[in-house]
Amino acid sequence: MFCPKCNARCNDEVLACAECGAALGPVCLACGAQNLPGSLFCRMCGRPLSELSTDRPSRSPAAYTPRHLTEKILTSRAALEGERKQVTVLFADVKGSQALAQSVGPEAWHETLDRFFEILSAGVHRFEGTINQYTGDGIMALFGAPIAHEDHAQRACFAALHLKKGIAAFHADLRRTRGIDFAVRTGLNSGEVVVGRIGDDLRMDYTAQGHTVGLASRMESLAEPGKIYLTRGTAALVSGFFQLKDLGKFSVKGERRSLRVYELEAVGAARTRFDQSTARGLSPFVGREAEMARLEASLADALAGNGCAVGVVSEAGCGKSRLFWEFAAQCRARDILVLQARGVPHGRASPFLPIVELLRGYFDVRERDDDAAVREKVTGQLILLGEPLREALPLVFELLRVSEADHLAQRIDPEARRRQILRLLTDLVRVRSAQEPIVVVGEDLQWFDRGSEAVLDQLVAELPGGRTLIVVNYRPDHRPPWHGRTQFREIPLEALAPEATLQLVGDLLGNHRSVRSLIQRIAERSGGNPFFVEEAIRSLKAGGALTGRAGSYRAEHRVEEIEIPATVQAVLDARIDALKEREKVVLQTAAVIGKEFPLAVLQRIVPYSKAELRVALKTLSDTQLLSPPNRSGEVLYAFRHSPTQEAAYRTQLIARRQQIHAEVARIIEELHPGVDEQAALIAHHRESAGDERAAVDWYVRAARWLGSEDPAEAYRYWQKVRALLTRDNGSANALPLRVLALIQMLNLSWRLGVSEEEVRVLFEEVRDLAQQSESRDALVTAYLAYAVVRGMAGHLNESLENVREATHLAEDSGNADLKRGLKMALAYFGAAAGRLRESLATTEAALSQEGGDSTRGAELSGIDPFVFLTGLRGHLLGQMGKLAEARAALDAALELSAERVDSEVRGWIHGWIVVLARATGETADALGHARRGLDIAEKTGSFFSQVIAFANLGRALAFRGEWQEAVGAFEKSLDIARARKIGCDVEAGIVADLAEVNSSIGNHQAALALAREAIDLAQRRGVKVEECRAHLVNARVILRAEGAGKQRAVRKALEAAMAIARATEARVYEPFIHLELAEVARLAGDDAARASELRISSELFAEIGATGHLAAAAGNTDIEL
Repeated sequence: MFCPKCNARCNDEVLACAECGAALGPVCLACGAQNLPGSLFCRMCGRPLSELSTDRPSRSPAAYTPRHLTEKILTSRAALEGERKQVTVLFADVKGSQALAQSVGPEAWHETLDRFFEILSAGVHRFEGTINQYTGDGIMALFGAPIAHEDHAQRACFAALHLKKGIAAFHADLRRTRGIDFAVRTGLNSGEVVVGRIGDDLRMDYTAQGHTVGLASRMESLAEPGKIYLTRGTAALVSGFFQLKDLGKFSVKGERRSLRVYELEAVGAARTRFDQSTARGLSPFVGREAEMARLEASLADALAGNGCAVGVVSEAGCGKSRLFWEFAAQCRARDILVLQARGVPHGRASPFLPIVELLRGYFDVRERDDDAAVREKVTGQLILLGEPLREALPLVFELLRVSEADHLAQRIDPEARRRQILRLLTDLVRVRSAQEPIVVVGEDLQWFDRGSEAVLDQLVAELPGGRTLIVVNYRPDHRPPWHGRTQFREIPLEALAPEATLQLVGDLLGNHRSVRSLIQRIAERSGGNPFFVEEAIRSLKAGGALTGRAGSYRAEHRVEEIEIPATVQAVLDARIDALKEREKVVLQTAAVIGKEFPLAVLQRIVPYSKAELRVALKTLSDTQLLSPPNRSGEVLYAFRHSPTQEAAYRTQLIARRQQIHAEVARIIEELHPGVDEQAALIAHHRESAGDERAAVDWYVRAARWLGSEDPAEAYRYWQKVRALLTRDNGSANALPLRVLALIQMLNLSWRLGVSEEEVRVLFEEVRDLAQQSESRDALVTAYLAYAVVRGMAGHLNESLENVREATHLAEDSGNADLKRGLKMALAYFGAAAGRLRESLATTEAALSQEGGDSTRGAELSGIDPFVFLTGLRGHLLGQMGKLAEARAALDAALELSAERVDSEVRGWIHGWIVVLARATGETADALGHARRGLDIAEKTGSFFSQVIAFANLGRALAFRGEWQEAVGAFEKSLDIARARKIGCDVEAGIVADLAEVNSSIGNHQAALALAREAIDLAQRRGVKVEECRAHLVNARVILRAEGAGKQRAVRKALEAAMAIARATEARVYEPFIHLELAEVARLAGDDAARASELRISSELFAEIGATGHLAAAAGNTDIEL
C-alpha cells in the first residue's frame, strides 16, 4: 500500500509510515488502539471500527471541486494527462487528532471534521488548488496541477494563510462550545510532478519528482501547531510576496543534509512580480526608446484634450510593467496624477480588486492609514468634488473595506451594485480630469475580473474630449473589449534587440573575465526576454555558479547549460495550459519536431484535418507563441522564442515524445529520400526516439556530408557516434564505426582547438580499438591522424616520429589512399622542419602515385588529398624560389578545389597565393584572395583556418600600407591561435609579421620584442623556414630602430637567416637578405659593398621571377618580405 500522506510505499502489516510517521490504519475511538490497514474490528477491544474510525469516508474529488474547475479539468483532460507540472504541494492536518477524537466522542468528532474539511476545501479552491487526497485528519492539495499556474507557490501560500485565519475562528468556536484546542499544522514544498490518469470523478494519479511531495509532508510534521512551514524552494518563489521567518536548518528524515526551513507569517508588501523586482533592485532600462516615444505622443494628445487609450501587448517577461513604471515616473515628475489598477493571476476570485487599488490611489489611501484616516481622506475629497458624488460615500467605504461600511451601504442586488460602481468610477475620473489631466494605468489586463474590465471599458467610452490617458498592458491571448475603437491604439512590445539584450546581461553580470563567456550565452538563450535574463542570473547565483552582486558577479565554475529557471517554466506552463486542447496538442507536437517545423511534417502527425490544423496554427500565431509561416518554398513555422518550445517539449512524458520523434524521422525520410542535408535531423529524431542504432548510421552520414565544410558540427556528430557506439557491444560493425568516429574526431580536433588532453585520450582509445580489431590499416590511420594533430600543435619532431611509425606499419598495406595520406603528412611537416626539396619530392610522388579515391582519402585525413597536395606543391615551389611554377600550381589547385568542393583547403590556397604575392612583389590581387580566404574560414567555423586567414589579411593590408588595420588582423590571428592552442606551426611567422608592421609605424620597442619572440618560437618548435624569416625581420627591425649603431647585431641576424635559407633551399629569402646587407653597407659608408649587394639582389630577383621587386631593387627603395 501507499501512505495517504507522503505517498511512500508501505508494508500492509505496519501501523505507521516509515517515511513520515503517519498512521496507516484506523484508530479505535472506544479504546484508542491503532489498528492495521484494512482492519474491520479493533484488535484490542473488538469494537467495529466502521462505527468509530477517524478515517474520512472516501469522497470523490468531483463532489468538492467547484464546477468551473471541474469543467476546466475535464474538457482538457486528454491534454493534461501524462504531463510534467511545476507545483506547490500543501499538507495540512490536525495536531493530536486521536486524543481529540477520544475526548469528544465519534459523532461530535465527525461533525468537527466535516466543518474542518469544509474550511480546507473552500480555502484551497478559492485559489484554484485541487485536493488530491484526504489523509485521515487532513488533506494533501496541489497548486499547479492538473491546471498549471505560473504563481502556484503564491496561491498555495495565500490558501495556507486563508486556512489559518478560518481555522483560528473555528478553533475559538470549538473552545467556547466544546472546550477543546483544535490546532492545525501546515507544510509546503515546490517542485515537479507528473500528472497521470484523471478520472471522471477528478481523481488524479501523479508521480512526484524527487522529494516534491515528501518534503511538503516533512514540513507539516515539523510545523508547530497553528504554524505554516515551507522549504527553501518555495520560499525563493514567494520572497517579497509574503513575510517569511527564517527558522534555520533542520535535520529532515530522508535528506542527507539539513534543510533550511521558513515560517509563513503574513502577506508581504509585493503584489506583483514587478513589485518583487523593485524590492530586489531594478535592472537597467534598455532598448525601449521607440515604445516610450509612442506613449509620450499619446500623452501629448490627451493633454491637448484628445483623450485616448493605449494597449501594450507582449509575451510575459518582455518588460510591459517596467515600461509603464518608467512612463508613470515621468508623468509624476510633471505633476500628472497617475492612478494604477493591477491584475494578479489569482485576483479573479476577488471582484473589483484592481478597481479598489485605483480608488486607493484616487483618494491617496496608504497601507498605514487606519479607518479614521481613510474616512477623512475620502470624505474630504468627495466634498470638494461636489454634491452628486457625496451620495457615493457608502459605496466607496464598502469598496475600501472601511469598518461599519455595511451599516451605511444599501442592500441591493449584485447587478445594481455593479452599475453603481461603474457610474461611481466614471464620475470620479470625469470630474477630476476637468480639474487636472489623469493617466490611468491598467497592468495585466488578462487577469482583471469582468467587473473591473467593464469599469475600464466605460472609462474608455468617456475618453473623447477629455484629458485622460488610459494605458493598459496584456498578453497576446487577451483582447480588450474596446479593441478597434477610434480612441484606442495598440503598441506591440517585441523582445529586446540583440544589442540591447547583450547590454542588459552585461550590466547585470559585470565585466569580470570569468563571466564574459556567459554574457553571450545568456543573451542568446533568453531570446531577448528581460525576465528570463534576470531569473537565469538569479538561478545561477542561487545554485552557486555565480557569486557577488548585480554588476560585479564572478563565475565559480564553468556553466555547462543555462536551464530555463523554474519561475519562467511556470509562466510558460500556465500559458500553454490555457490553450484549448487542439491548440495545445498542435503546439506540443510541433515542439517535438523542432524550433522550426515544416507544415508538411506536422500535418502527417496531428489527428486533425487540414482545416482544423490551419485554424489552430493561426490561433497560435495570433497569440505570438508561433511566428507567421515562411511561405517561400516549403511552408515553415517557427516558435517565436526557444524557451516556449522547450517548455512545451519538457511537459510531455518521454514515451510520448519518443513516439512523435519516431514518426517525424520516418516522415522526413519519406519526404526527402537520399537527401544528405536532412541526415543530421533524422539522426536527432532517431536518437530521441530511442532507436540508437539507426541514429548512428544517420549521424555518420551527416558527419561525412559536412566533412570540412563545418568542422564543429561534424565533430559533434562524430562525438554522437562515439557515445552511442560505446554502449553498443553487439552490432557487427560497431567497432569499425567507433574507430572511424575517433579518427575523424582527431582529424577535426586541430581545426577546432581541442585540448591536448582530450586529443591524447582520443588517440589512446582509437589505438587500443584498432589493435583489438587487428586492423593494420586502422592502426596506421590512427598514428597518421595523431601525427597531424601533434604537428599542428607545434611538436614537429613527435609528429614526424609518428608519421615514420605509421609508414613502417603500412609497408605491406595495399591501401593507396593510406599511403598517399602518409606522404601528405610527411611533406607538410617535413617542409615546416625545413626539408623543402625532400618535401617537394614526396608531394610529387604522392600526386603521381597510382590508385586511390579522393573520397576515401578525404575520410582518412579530413581533407581532399589531391587538392591539398596540388596547393602544397605550389607553396613549396614558391619557398624554393620557383615563383612562376608556384603560381601555376596554385591556380590549378584553386580550380581543382572548386571541382572537388573542398572549401577549407580552397581557403588555404588563397592564403598561399597571398604569401606568394609577397615574394613576387605583384600584390594587386592579394587583398581579394585574403578576404575570400577569411570568408571561407568564418563560414566553416575552423579556428585553424581563421588563424591562417587573419594572418593573410594582415599581410595583404600591409602590402597596401594600411598598417593599423594590419596590426589588428595579425593580433586577431594570434588571439585565436593562443586561446585555442592551434596553428603553432605558423605562429612564429605571424609574430614576425606583426613585428615588421609595428616597425613600419614606428613602434620600435614593440617590434624588437616581437622579433626576438618570433625567433624563440621558431627555434623551440623547429620550424626552420619560419626561423629564417624571423631572423630577416629581426635584422630589418634593428636597422630601423638602431641604425648604424647596431651593425654587428644586424649582420649576425642576416648571417643566421642566410645560413638557414641555404640549408633549407628557401631561395625566396636570399635576395631580400642581400638587400638588407646593402643597407648595412650604406650605413657603414661602404659604397662598393652596397653596389655589390644590390647587384646580387637584382640578379636573384630576376632568377626566381620576382618581377615586382626588380625595379625597387634597382632604385634601392624599401622592400619588405
